[in-house]
Amino acid sequence: MPPDPPGGQSESGDQGQQQQQNTTTTPPVGSPRGDDQQQLGEAGMRALERERDARKEAERKLKEAQEASEREKLSEKQRLEKERDDAKAEAAKEKVEAMRFRIGLKAGVPVDHLDRIRGETEEDIKADAEEYAKSLGQQGGGMGGGARGTEAPKDMNALIRQSAGRG
Repeated sequence: MPPDPPGGQSESGDQGQQQQQNTTTTPPVGSPRGDDQQQLGEAGMRALERERDARKEAERKLKEAQEASEREKLSEKQRLEKERDDAKAEAAKEKVEAMRFRIGLKAGVPVDHLDRIRGETEEDIKADAEEYAKSLGQQGGGMGGGARGTEAPKDMNALIRQSAGRG
């Protein structure tokens, strides 16, 4: 049998002590107490500190991810609100354009001149369309041609009859 190791304990005694250390409960996550430091040893304390640092880092990353998710949700909401506002503005613009065409045609403005009518409200558009149609009639640019000095026809059938000399 080999001689006893220094300290007076045999190998079987060392094994029993190691088993006792392995069966002890893990200390709570809080800061180690003095007797915990003795049980863990220097290597165990370093491992515990690494675990705590890793946990702090994981919690920090989780918080960043949650904040990024909130920002994306807010950004998505802002994007949708902007799209809604843009769609409303486009619809209003198209409504005014349709009103210009409708009022301009009623006032006798030729189709190729409708883009010259200005105004944002129905009253402004109507006043501009009537004024523009009047100025075209004085210049001979209306549908009647101005050469005969006749009034512009009100519909297409009257225009055809007038052109054929029957109206």
